[in-house]
Amino acid sequence: MQKKQHVKGTKPPIYKVGSRVVVYMPGAKACKACKFSRPFYGPYWVVGMSKTGVTVQSADQTEAENIQVAYARVHHCPEPTADTFWPTKARNKTK
Repeated sequence: MQKKQHVKGTKPPIYKVGSRVVVYMPGAKACKACKFSRPFYGPYWVVGMSKTGVTVQSADQTEAENIQVAYARVHHCPEPTADTFWPTKARNKTK
């Protein structure tokens, strides 16, 4: 009964072919500084979709193999933003 109610309220993530995503790949927990490791790798491009997950291709290495990844390990990749905190004109200004 609980599973039926849970499934009724959930929706699968919406990814389109060509979407930019990052993939969650946790590393080994044997290192001392594993809390500083970055578990998300990418960016990847979505090249295919199936019932259980998505097929992704590396954005940097086009000759690399495609990877089949479960929906739970894929997140939308944030778009890169310009660093507007330090304007170049204000930094180089001399009086």
